[in-house]
Amino acid sequence: MSRSLYILVWSLGMMQLFSNLAKAQSNVAYRLDVHGGQIIRHSEKILYVIPSSTWATEWSVFYQSDGSRAWHHCQSYPKIGASFWWVDLGNEEVLGKAIALMPKIEIGLLGRDKPLSLKFQLGTGIAYLSKTYDLINNISNNAIGSHWNNATSLQFNTNYKSSGAWQLSAGFGLLHLSNGASRLPNLGINFFSGHLGLLYRPNGEFKINKGKCTSRTKHWSILIHVGVAYSETMAIGGPRFPTTITSLGGAYHINDYHRILLGMEHEFNQGVYDFGRSTYFFRNRSQAISGAQRWMIFLADELCFGAFSILLQVGIYWKAKSAFLNFPVYNRLGLRYYLPAIGKPRTRFFAGIYLKSHRFSAEHIALGLGASISK
Repeated sequence: MSRSLYILVWSLGMMQLFSNLAKAQSNVAYRLDVHGGQIIRHSEKILYVIPSSTWATEWSVFYQSDGSRAWHHCQSYPKIGASFWWVDLGNEEVLGKAIALMPKIEIGLLGRDKPLSLKFQLGTGIAYLSKTYDLINNISNNAIGSHWNNATSLQFNTNYKSSGAWQLSAGFGLLHLSNGASRLPNLGINFFSGHLGLLYRPNGEFKINKGKCTSRTKHWSILIHVGVAYSETMAIGGPRFPTTITSLGGAYHINDYHRILLGMEHEFNQGVYDFGRSTYFFRNRSQAISGAQRWMIFLADELCFGAFSILLQVGIYWKAKSAFLNFPVYNRLGLRYYLPAIGKPRTRFFAGIYLKSHRFSAEHIALGLGASISK
């Protein structure tokens, strides 16, 4: 159920993206990137031999925001687009190959109007891997438990801006592939690479109507959120258990399109509860309830691009009685869609998709609903 909803929300986002691209052909560009690097051995539990090299080709289409909307100015005129990946993981017999499709956004960091500039690029979508774990035929691939997975790309790019239709780029990045523990095993694959790229602008220089960021003055809001994730726990091929998530936080709005969040989260992992009870890891029901709960304090940065936003969150666990926690820090990457504000106090409801991980290993993919309340 959660996977179907994830694909539905992601597909609606892709439809909106390509609709925007079709309406703004004058600021559309195409890019080809070649990635070369190696898979990171991020866990001692990895059974397969790390390939000596891994290669990928990435085809992208971008829309350069033109200043026609207020958030274009506040977010330094980002590029919005989508990319298709073809990845040779370097071990055909065990890991096979991967293809991925993801929406993405590129934000300028330094030298926006200079010939040489530095940009950050983030994309997340779906991937299909040809090889998965199999107890008989592929037991060493304990990184990937299902063909369909999440794909998340983080890149830093240095671009050389020319006056013509072509632009060169180079950089480095990380491609993460995993199913969020919806099917075990799920150690995931983390591909670190350097890349070279060539961007083509069929209409030459982008047309941008530059202006100042105009939005409401700095203010505070309250965010309430509930979510659920389904994942296998402990046993490969076993049932999937829900993890319920609730959070409450305060947000300081730097402007209408950028806010910093601080708050508290609570999770209840049904899989930990049932496993602990059935194996007598917990002595009684009260201990099982305590061990299956997780209390967290988080800090997050949220960037808004129209109705959509990207959430970058880091948090720590602070209740010592939680069971099966091997690392005290977690991070969460989220994509949210906000409805227009209604009522007084000003309320905006939102829906989101979130990937939670510890270091380089994903724990779950969650779907959530929430509300932002401000004056």
